[in-house]
Amino acid sequence: MDRETIINFPRKILKFVIAAKIITKIGRAVRRIYLFIPKFDKITGIDTDKLVENHISKEM
Repeated sequence: MDRETIINFPRKILKFVIAAKIITKIGRAVRRIYLFIPKFDKITGIDTDKLVENHISKEM
């Protein structure tokens, strides 16, 4: 290893650490936003078996 490589090595490590921290923060922010998105709607007060039966009978 030459002298310049040895001098620049800590800078590369520092850049890597900073990039990893930024990526981690972005990942956490994206995860928080994702958790706010509704995954499914709950159906209450509807007989789902009857709904499926009506849908199947309309197709035939």
